[in-house]
Amino acid sequence: MKIIVAHPQRQHSYRLAEALNSAHMLGAYCTTVYYRPHTLTAIVARLLPPFWRKKATSRHSDCLSNELVIQYSEFGGLAFLFTHNLSFAKRWCSQVERIVDDRFARKVAKLVAKTGADAVVGYDGHSAVLFEEVRRLSPSTVCIADMSAGNALYLRSVYEKDIQLKPDFSDSLHGWRRVWDPIDVDRTKRELEATDAFLCGSTFVERSLGYSGIPQDKCRVCHYGVDVSAFSYAPRQARSENEPLTFIYLGQVAEHKGISYLLEAFRDIEASRARLICVGAIYIPDSIVASLSSNIELKGMVQHDEVSDLLISADVMIFPSLGDGFALSIMEGFASGLPVVCTDNTGAADCVVEGENGFIVPTQDAAALRSKIDWFLNNRNKIPGMAEAARKCALDLTWDDYYANAVIAITELVEEVRCE
Repeated sequence: MKIIVAHPQRQHSYRLAEALNSAHMLGAYCTTVYYRPHTLTAIVARLLPPFWRKKATSRHSDCLSNELVIQYSEFGGLAFLFTHNLSFAKRWCSQVERIVDDRFARKVAKLVAKTGADAVVGYDGHSAVLFEEVRRLSPSTVCIADMSAGNALYLRSVYEKDIQLKPDFSDSLHGWRRVWDPIDVDRTKRELEATDAFLCGSTFVERSLGYSGIPQDKCRVCHYGVDVSAFSYAPRQARSENEPLTFIYLGQVAEHKGISYLLEAFRDIEASRARLICVGAIYIPDSIVASLSSNIELKGMVQHDEVSDLLISADVMIFPSLGDGFALSIMEGFASGLPVVCTDNTGAADCVVEGENGFIVPTQDAAALRSKIDWFLNNRNKIPGMAEAARKCALDLTWDDYYANAVIAITELVEEVRCE
């Protein structure tokens, strides 16, 4: 069985390609921007400032030989990254992304037909044209969507409710344009229609597909892993009553991550009792940032290797997302020994054992978040045991586990589609 993995960007696609390669199932890994000698990416990287150079050089997998990696539309991929990261160019980001996705997709589809691949794995939001072209050029090839996020049509329903609940944060929420844009909505529907099977990052993702009538038997849940060696861990000691607990949030400071509910939940908590650190790019209005109490710190973006130090110094992670496929930041929190409070629309809730390594609260419920914050403030002596359980969870859910599970899931999906 030979599988082609195709992602015009990155996400966790390297990991799936590595998993299939380890099982001798990878036909090729296709992408746009990839760091290796004599590529446009390598030339551009030399011109970038240190922060962005480091990000550019990380777009590489040591586990994949250069012969297995095929780059299509590299210039377009770089153009998308620039429009995505430069504020003055963001207005063109969606248009550039669609153009690059579709040019990339047509080239991959031709490769699929030429090689007679058994299956092609595309990624949610990027694969409408890919799967349509594969169906036209190579009808026997199975089209599998690797769903890293929830179904965009379901997320739209959640966000529309949120606009009514939190109008002051709606501009931040509209940053997630594709769930409303008529062009992207149409592409999502076409993608779902052209997909033969779905590899889901969590049961939340599987549930969100049900919103669009996708049956469970077309889905397989395969949780991602965490590199525990990249995150420091030390047994926690219970903090005394006169020490503030440190709660940490890791992700974009934006409404699709449920940030308004977290800030509301933290309102009026005395600085002597607790502080909140939010790590990630800030997308909420300046007026809201200016109104935050002194015990709420928005750190903005930091290098990935700085994250470990921030996590090991914290006591509890809070992740109030309105809809997340399988937040790797939660697994990083577990690896660092942090009990986690997350919403039921967060994929990593699959790994939370209530009261043992964290708690699950309803989505869009600041009062429920506040009750769990208060629980930790009143039960400081429980945190060391929960920290140990959190670390154990991370140890039991590694990337090696993901590799094994992904190979099994892909194999089963291909065989089942062929038997239909």
